[in-house]
Amino acid sequence: RKAAMEAVFVIIDGLGSPGIVHECFAGCWTHKNSHVRECVLRIAIHCFEKYGNKFTSNRREALIRDIVSLLGDSTGTVREAALACIEAAYAVLGQSLR
Repeated sequence: RKAAMEAVFVIIDGLGSPGIVHECFAGCWTHKNSHVRECVLRIAIHCFEKYGNKFTSNRREALIRDIVSLLGDSTGTVREAALACIEAAYAVLGQSLR
């Protein structure tokens, strides 16, 4: 899993576009496997940390909505990753996250 995430990071960094997270991984937010949901959150964290200001407001709102929904996930590691993702988003976006 870690190698797959590293490959995704390389692709996102090569494209320089964080929008790919929500577009290409749309089905992963509700995937039945908790590891998939956790990994997509880790990818979102990477994008917030590296490209936080490049998210358009529409994509940012949709992404935050998906992240917030995972705060209530039945798996603890997914909830922790969702909280870390919210923290990463807040670190970059600040008050505009509200």
